[in-house]
Amino acid sequence: IDDGRLDLARKQISKVESSSSSSSSAIGLIQNRGLEIRTEGATPTPGEMTLYLKAGPDPTLPGDCPFAQTIRMVLTEKNLPYTLRPTTPDTKPDWLLDFYGGALPALRHRKECYVESDVVCQYLEFFFEDRGGDGGLSGYTRAEMR
Repeated sequence: IDDGRLDLARKQISKVESSSSSSSSAIGLIQNRGLEIRTEGATPTPGEMTLYLKAGPDPTLPGDCPFAQTIRMVLTEKNLPYTLRPTTPDTKPDWLLDFYGGALPALRHRKECYVESDVVCQYLEFFFEDRGGDGGLSGYTRAEMR
């Protein structure tokens, strides 16, 4: 090995050893290939659910939409916490209009949004086991039974 290369290698090693605190984060990035380490698993977890639905005559109260009522029943049966947002055409969020055509009811769970009551109910059934006792069937088992 050439003396110049050997000196260069020694300098790089001494830099790594001298900056052990910053190198540990750099080593972490190398080991994870720069990927973010998620604290949440692949299966969604309960929390941060908001149900947007048609408002009634009083814009602060839910309307009489049977599709939204179905979603509310599923959320209640599964004991999943959620926030209810009655929405009029004037109070629909811009993201709902831009990405989903303003379709209601819409369930927003963390960063994801689902519209159409049958899609929302299937999502809830698949990923969230009943907490009130459904015989202990998991979402995967129910999917296999279909």
